[in-house]
Amino acid sequence: MSRALPAPATEVCVLMEDSSLHSGFDLNKGLTLAFVTFILLFLIVMIFRWLKFLRNPNEVFD
Repeated sequence: MSRALPAPATEVCVLMEDSSLHSGFDLNKGLTLAFVTFILLFLIVMIFRWLKFLRNPNEVFD
């Protein structure tokens, strides 16, 4: 009976290590990259809006 117990635990460990996301994709790095990309995009848009405001302040409020 003691020989049969370690086998399921070993199979569970192998199944947990053999995940499809283990192929070099780190979720934390992916989320960080997406966050930085959106922040940079937001800053670029804000800079263009600020420059447009500096060129003609009356046009922005109309």
